[in-house]
Amino acid sequence: MITNQERYFIWNILHPSNELRGLAGLGGQPIYNDDQYSLLKERIGLLCTKILHIFEQPDFSTLHGISKREELNGNDPRFHRVLSYGIKEKHGSINSQYYSDFELCIPLSAYVFSNELMYDYFYHPTLKDGSGNEFSLLEDLSYAVNSLISLYGLNIEEPEPMFKPAPKYSISDNSVNLHPVDIYGYVENGMSSSINLRTFELSNDSWVPVILPFQIDFKCISTNPTA
Repeated sequence: MITNQERYFIWNILHPSNELRGLAGLGGQPIYNDDQYSLLKERIGLLCTKILHIFEQPDFSTLHGISKREELNGNDPRFHRVLSYGIKEKHGSINSQYYSDFELCIPLSAYVFSNELMYDYFYHPTLKDGSGNEFSLLEDLSYAVNSLISLYGLNIEEPEPMFKPAPKYSISDNSVNLHPVDIYGYVENGMSSSINLRTFELSNDSWVPVILPFQIDFKCISTNPTA
């Protein structure tokens, strides 16, 4: 029988995590991310805040409470980034010496398997520190979620890693097509005038930033949400 711990975790951690996956396009075409009114940014903030708060919940705090959160924050850089952004989302700023002020970036990122002429693309949120170093928030969140499942001994299968580019789409006519879904059709003529785009190529099992030798076709695809 499912426990109260597991019920809480499913609806407060896994559910917003799955919403984030859908918006970012980790399982299919990404939903166009409006920089000013970003639902993806909202879901990222929600998930980080929920991870911050789980240590305070009665069903969890009796086993590992705030002292454990402080330990993880101080000793684990990945938890530190997630918890710091959760604090920033909750309070609007960082006013504690124990947390760091990270800037959230949400670029649309293309990952090319050149040898196979295949690619993947999705929004890849990162956190940037004051020195300009960037860290994959998708990897940090996956680590935090799976660590919590293990920490509290939950009978929940660990989710697949969020950051896992796969050869999903074919490169045809020398073109990498990046077509986010614009559900409400508000991007004029199906096009966007600007985009924060990053491109990577697989090299020696690592993703390396490159200028791709392919044409980039960026276009929002409008759909009818009532269809």
